[in-house]
Amino acid sequence: MFNNYEFYSAVRIISGLDTLSKLPELIQKLSASKVFIMTDKGITKAKVHLPVIEILEANQIPFFVFDDIPADGSVNSVYQAADQFFYSESDIIIAIGGGSVIDTSKALNISVTLTGKLEKYMGVNNLPHRLKPSIIIPTTSGTGSEVTAIAVVADNDKKIKLIFNSPYIMADYAVLDPKMTQNLPLYITAMTAMDALTHCIESYTCNSRNPISSELAFSAIKKIITHLPIVLDEPQNFNSRLALAEASTMAGMAFSNSMVGLTHSIAHALGINFAVPHGLCCSIFLPYVIEYNKEYILEELNELSLLFLTESEYQLNDKNTRVNLFIEKIYHLKEILERKTQLPSRLGMLSNVSVKDFEYIANKALIDGSIIFNPIKPSKKEIINILEKAW
Repeated sequence: MFNNYEFYSAVRIISGLDTLSKLPELIQKLSASKVFIMTDKGITKAKVHLPVIEILEANQIPFFVFDDIPADGSVNSVYQAADQFFYSESDIIIAIGGGSVIDTSKALNISVTLTGKLEKYMGVNNLPHRLKPSIIIPTTSGTGSEVTAIAVVADNDKKIKLIFNSPYIMADYAVLDPKMTQNLPLYITAMTAMDALTHCIESYTCNSRNPISSELAFSAIKKIITHLPIVLDEPQNFNSRLALAEASTMAGMAFSNSMVGLTHSIAHALGINFAVPHGLCCSIFLPYVIEYNKEYILEELNELSLLFLTESEYQLNDKNTRVNLFIEKIYHLKEILERKTQLPSRLGMLSNVSVKDFEYIANKALIDGSIIFNPIKPSKKEIINILEKAW
């Protein structure tokens, strides 16, 4: 059977130690001169953005900093930033942050380049042309948003997420410098790594997977399970910090071209309605969704088990046993992360969610776009069963 697919990746990736020093050159290549920095207050308070500021100042490049971006972004913050963008007469956007900052910067670019409300451009391929120049500098290693054609921004008034999907939304450059993640708290390091791992596993097993996305996902998983334990013990290890950043980017390239699945549908439903960080949602639900999908993706899970099992565990067991051991390894990884970083491993550990919310969460998950790409479409009862198991 032919496996027809399309794969697209337009972002130039600049990766390695001290790659931030290339910013003036990149800005010049994009024929820009006034920088609008999108970030959040957590980053400015911790002064994570200062290496970028220092480079811009040293090269006499004018800039304006906007940091009023909440968790999951917001439509209101996009419009506030747009006013400041025009006021500052900026001509290039540089995003410094995690997924919320990056996605909000993409939505800002839509707002300052095109006319009308953001809702006009929701959905797939609804942007008429390329946007203004942009550079993304991730400060976490999880979302992969620096290389995706997708942006998700919360409309908190309507309790929904606006989703934009277009190649025109992609940045011109993504700069991966381990200096930007070296001081990332272990809790966030663990949470974002689990986000990237979920991107990999779901892109490898979803019903729109393709050979290129699968190879990227497979290699990214290897980086994550190799280097996450090192970073947990040696937070300042530049090599492993860079490896996690690269894994996140590779995962972003993978799922941007193959999509994800049920873990993300539940995570989206929980995150927007109960203010739970996306990476934490993915970490909690990932093994339960793998178990639910198992019989439909046994071959793919068996392939992935190569990365998680010892040589003897793989050689001495049949396919079903290998897959069960692989799932056990995911559960064990969650236990390690909880012990070392206090990342919650179960839904019942979250104070803002209760059992009575399960039906509401399940209903929201059923209408989430990611569910279309899950190997099997679940019923509401089956989603509630996953929530109960994760409790």
